[in-house]
Amino acid sequence: EIFRLKGEFLHRLGDGEQAHNFYLASLQLNRNLEKGWPSWGTFCDHRYVESNDPVFLEYAVSCYLQGIKYGNASGRSKIARVLSLLSFDNVNGMVGKAVDKHADGLPLWVWLAWVPQLLVSLQRPEAVHAKNILMKISKVYPQALYYSLRTFLLERRDAGAQRAAGKDGKDTNPDYDASVTPAVAFDSAKEVMELLRRDHANLASELELLLTEVGSSRF
Repeated sequence: EIFRLKGEFLHRLGDGEQAHNFYLASLQLNRNLEKGWPSWGTFCDHRYVESNDPVFLEYAVSCYLQGIKYGNASGRSKIARVLSLLSFDNVNGMVGKAVDKHADGLPLWVWLAWVPQLLVSLQRPEAVHAKNILMKISKVYPQALYYSLRTFLLERRDAGAQRAAGKDGKDTNPDYDASVTPAVAFDSAKEVMELLRRDHANLASELELLLTEVGSSRF
């Protein structure tokens, strides 16, 4: 903890190189240091913003995810930042590679609150990484995923129908990948749904029956 605090102190003084060394030393001494990984991740995040060096971008994401892996409660709030970096600052795929590398070590329940964001990511350049996480969630927490996934599929189906009917032009949002069309996003979500229904057929049938009973076609 003393090494971590010294790293924060040096960072505030503007000595980034020495701060980096002290953060590293603190985690070499104790990989389970409660505030160590998030602190180092925040430092690397700031260095990336200041220098635009993609190496610090990769370090930041790795640290955030490692913090979650080692059980840091405050570190779980960094998932929002990880998803943001994955969407907008995925330089040469570095963030995606870091997510793929460390995601397997995370408890899947930490992603449940971010299912809507992961589904939206199926329409963006990071679709492949979001799809991998969603498929893992479908195996362990199918009920937490089912309603949001079904609604997303219906929305993508409607968007595809509108596009086919000529009612909807090309996406003009520069944040979206032109190659990730509504049809591609729909197919990705459909694969996740098919996996969920195959692994949890009885549950899926019960949920569909429930939706029929309440008369809903949008959940």
